[in-house]
Order: sequence, then structure tokens, then C-alpha cells
Amino acid sequence: MKFMTGLHIDPAVLDALADEEKAALGAGHREFVETLKSSGELILTQALVDPSQAGCPGP
Repeated sequence: MKFMTGLHIDPAVLDALADEEKAALGAGHREFVETLKSSGELILTQALVDPSQAGCPGP
């Protein structure tokens, strides 16, 4: 069985974080991805376009 997981990061929230918080978020994400890769559960990651370029209305 395969699952697809979507992750949405609100650019306004990300911009409001301190540099240390952004670094911790990035480190946590990398650790999560590496854990999934090493277990064989991760097949693919793919970034989508930045929300500012998606043509979608904001909140």
C-alpha cells in the first residue's frame, strides 16, 4: 500500500520565524526525510511552486 502526503508551509508564518527557528525547522524536516529514506518508506519528494507563483488567492 502506498500513501501520498502533502506538506503546506504558509510563507507568512515561515517569514515570521527567527533564523534559529527556521534552522530548527529545516533540521527537523531533514531528519524526518532521512528516517523515511533509511527505512525504505520514502519513494519520492517533490517541491511544488512557491505559493506566490501559483496564481491562487491568499487567505
